[in-house]
Amino acid sequence: MKYPKQNRNETRFIIIIFIILAILTAVSQLFGLYQLRMMNAITNAMYDRPFQVSTSALAVRSEVFKIHRDMKDIVLSQSDKELQKYINDVNNHEQHVYGNLASIRQNTKSTEGKELANQMEKLFHDWKPIRDEVIQLVQNGERTKASIITKNKGANHVLRLEQSSQNLYFYAHRKAIEFKNHSDAMYQKLSITVIVLGSLFLTLYAFLAYFTVRRISNYTAKNDHLTGVLSVIRDINQLIVRVKSRTRLIQESCNILVSNHVYGNALIVLYDENKCIDTIASADASGNFTGFKTKIESGWIPPCIQNVADQKEGYLLIRNTKQSCPECPLSDRYQTKGALSIQLKYNDKVYGNISLSVNEAYIHDKEEISLLEEVAGDISYALHNFETQEHLIEQEKSLTYFKELYENIIDSVDNIIFVKDIHFTYTVCNQAFEKFVGKANHEIIGKSDYEIFDKEVADFFRYHDVKMFEEKKSKSNFEWVTYPDGKQVYLFTVKSPLVNSAGALLGLVGNSADVTEQRIAEEALTQKKKELETILQEAPNPIMLHNENGEVVMVNHVWLSLSGYDYEEINTVEKWADKACAKDKPLIHEYMDKLYSLEHKVDMGEASVTTKDGSTLIWQFSSAPLGIIDGKQTVVTTAMDITELKRKDQLMMAQSRHAAMGEMIGMIAHQWRQPISGIAMNANNILLDIALESFDNTSATAYAEDILDQTQHLSKTIDDFRNFFKPDKSVSTVNLREIIEETFTIVKDSLINNGIQIKTSYLTDTKVDAYSRELMQVFVNIINNAKDVLLSKQTKAPLIDICVDEDEMYINTSICDNGGGISESILPKLFDPYFTTKDEKTGTGLGLYMSKMIIEDHLHGVIEAYNSNDGACFKIRLLKKSPENERVS
Repeated sequence: MKYPKQNRNETRFIIIIFIILAILTAVSQLFGLYQLRMMNAITNAMYDRPFQVSTSALAVRSEVFKIHRDMKDIVLSQSDKELQKYINDVNNHEQHVYGNLASIRQNTKSTEGKELANQMEKLFHDWKPIRDEVIQLVQNGERTKASIITKNKGANHVLRLEQSSQNLYFYAHRKAIEFKNHSDAMYQKLSITVIVLGSLFLTLYAFLAYFTVRRISNYTAKNDHLTGVLSVIRDINQLIVRVKSRTRLIQESCNILVSNHVYGNALIVLYDENKCIDTIASADASGNFTGFKTKIESGWIPPCIQNVADQKEGYLLIRNTKQSCPECPLSDRYQTKGALSIQLKYNDKVYGNISLSVNEAYIHDKEEISLLEEVAGDISYALHNFETQEHLIEQEKSLTYFKELYENIIDSVDNIIFVKDIHFTYTVCNQAFEKFVGKANHEIIGKSDYEIFDKEVADFFRYHDVKMFEEKKSKSNFEWVTYPDGKQVYLFTVKSPLVNSAGALLGLVGNSADVTEQRIAEEALTQKKKELETILQEAPNPIMLHNENGEVVMVNHVWLSLSGYDYEEINTVEKWADKACAKDKPLIHEYMDKLYSLEHKVDMGEASVTTKDGSTLIWQFSSAPLGIIDGKQTVVTTAMDITELKRKDQLMMAQSRHAAMGEMIGMIAHQWRQPISGIAMNANNILLDIALESFDNTSATAYAEDILDQTQHLSKTIDDFRNFFKPDKSVSTVNLREIIEETFTIVKDSLINNGIQIKTSYLTDTKVDAYSRELMQVFVNIINNAKDVLLSKQTKAPLIDICVDEDEMYINTSICDNGGGISESILPKLFDPYFTTKDEKTGTGLGLYMSKMIIEDHLHGVIEAYNSNDGACFKIRLLKKSPENERVS
C-alpha cells in the first residue's frame, strides 16, 4: 500500500518546520556564545586593569602616608639606632610604592591614565630629595630645620601626592564603571535577542503543536475507524478460510461488514454467467430488503450496480443516496450517509458487486477505499478458491514493507545503531555504524568485535556488553573513538537488552550519539571557571563566595591569611560571624537577610574582624550578586582592610583633641579672669576693713557670699570643660538648640571679651541621633575659627550668626561670620588633613578635617563650606530622628 500524497506533504512540512527550528536554535546558541564571550572579556577587563590600578593607587596612597609618618618619627628620633630603623622603614615603603607604580604602568593603557600615573610617579621622585635633605639635617643634629621642612615642604608634597593618587583612583573607578555600563548594554542586547528568539520559538512550537494535535486527533478518529475496518477484514479473511459455501460467504460477509457499527448497511450481489443478478445478500432483514429483492427480480437494476461498471477505478461513490437513488427501497436504510459500490473482480472477471453505507467523513478516503478493495478482492479470491494463496501473498507484501520501513528508519538517523545476539555477534547495523567502522554491511553482520576492531577497543566493548547482559538492564557510557579518517568524536552510548514477548534475552541494542560539541563546551566552561577561581584567589583584597543556604563556596588566600582561620573553620557564614565578627554579628545578620534578594551591589560599611590570634582588624565590606550557581543564589563579598587608616584617623583625632585642649585652656583663662579678680578684690576689702577697724559681721557676710558666688561660677566652669572632654560611648537623641547653648558655656566668654556678637535663630526643635560631645567639638572648632578670622581681619562689628532649620530629610545648622569670606583657591582644601591658613603656632590643620570625619563618618551627615555676601558659612546637615533613619551604632 502506498502513502497518500497528502501524508507525504504533511510529513515534508513538519520536517521543514523542524529544520527551521534547528537552524534558529543553532544561530541563537552561536550568538549567545559570542555575546557571553564579549561579556567575559568585558568582565576580565573590569576586574584586571581598573581594579588593579585602583587597588595599587590606594596602596600608593597608604604607603605615602606611612613614609610621611616615618619622616616625622625620624625628626623626633632619640637615638641613631632608632633613626636607622625609621630610615629602613622609609626605604621599605618606598620599594612598595615603586612596585605599585610598576603595576599601575603595566595595567594603564589609555593616554589619560598614563599621564596621571606619570604625574604621580614624578611627584614621588621629586619627594626623594626632600626626604634625603630631612634625613641629612637630622643626622647633622639640625632637627629644627628638618621639622620645618617636614611640616611645610614635606607635608605639601604629601598632599599633592595624595591628590594625584586620588585622581588616579577616581580615573580607574570611572573606567570600571564604563566597563560595567558596556557589560550591561551587552547583557540587555543579549536579553532582548533571547526574548525575541524565544518568542519566535514559542510561536513556531505552538503552531506545530496545534497542527500536530489536530492531525493526531484526526488520525486517532480515523485509526479507530480503520481499526474497525481491519477487524472486519480479519473476520472476513477468517471467514474465507473457514467457509466454503458461496451463499454463506456473502451473507456472513454482509453481517461482518455492519458489525460494530463500522458500516450502516452492506449489500452483496453476484452475477451469473450472463451478468445478471443471481444471488443477493444483505445485512438488512427488514421489509425494505424484501421490497428491494422483489424489485430486482422484476428486472430493475440499481443505479449503484449499473454505474459502477462505467468507472475506471472499479468503484462508485454516492454522496447522498436519497437524492441520487430516490426509487431505491433501501434509501431509507442509508439515511443521509453516502454509499460506496465496489466490483467483485479478479483477473478481469467481474463476479458481483458490494454496496456499503459509509460515513461522509471517510467516503473519499483513499486508504478506506483501498481496504475495501482488498475486502472485495479477498471475497473475489475466495470465490475462485484461492483464499489461502492470496492470504500468503498479502502477508509477504506486508512483511516486506515493514522490513524496508525499519531499514529506512534506522538508516535515516545520525546516531550509530547496532544489534548483537547473545554470542556478541552483530546481526543489524545502520549506515552510521558502517561509517564508524569503515566497512560495508556484509563485512560487519555475523562478526564479533574482535573480528572488526583491535583488541583494546574490542575488550572495552565486550566489558560493557557482559555487564549489561549480567544485570539485564540498560547501561550507558561515554567514550572517545576515532573514525577511519582520523576524526575523533566523543560518543554517548546506551546499550539495552533485546527480549522477546516471553521475556527471553535475545541480545542487545546499541545506540551511540555524537556529543563532541557538548563535551568541548563543558571543557571550555570548566577552564573558564578555573581561570575565574585563579583571579579571585590571587586578588589582593579578601574575597568570599557564599550562597543563600549560608554555605561558603570559596574563600581566597588573602581572606584566610589576614583572618588566620582555615577554610573548615569558616565554611559557613554563621561560623564566620561567630568566630570573627562576634562584635558586629547583629549587623552581619541584618546585612545577610536582605543580601540574596538584591540585584545590584550593596555596601555594608565597616565591621570589626577578630583574627584567630585575637587581634582586631577593621574591614570595609561590599557584596554583589553572582546569580544562580548549582541551583542556589550566590553572592560575592569583598573586603578592604582599613585598619591602618582607622588607626591614622584615631591618631589625628587625638592630635585634634590635644589642639582643642590648648584652645580650651585659653578659654578657661578668659572665664576665670573675672571671678578671680572679684575674689581678690573681696580679699583686699576685708584686709582694708580690718586695718581700719571697720570690719563687722555684715561686711564679712557680704564678702563671703560674693566669694562663694565666684567660686561656684569657677566650679561650674570646670564641670563644663570636663564634660566637653568626656568621650561619648553611645549615640543619643539630642536637640541641637541644647547642644549649641551648651557650647556657648565654653566659648561665650571668649567671644564677649573680644567684642564679638552672637546671633541665634532656632526654626525647628526636631531631634537628631548624634554623639553630643563630638558634635560640640565640631561647633567649637567652627566658632573658634570664625573668632580667629574676625580678630585677624579686625572686622568692625564682628558677628557670628547661627541658624537651625530643617528640610525634608535633614536638620541644618548654619554658622556664618562677617569676616569677608574664604579665598576661592583654598575653599576646596579646607577639610584636607594638615591644611591650615594659620601660622604653625596657632594652627594644626586638623580641626576642620576631624569635623568632617565626625559629621560624615560618625554621624552620617554632610558638612560643607561656602561664601555668603559678608563672609564664610559652614553648614552641617544631620538626618532627622525617624524610624527609617535609625541605624545600629
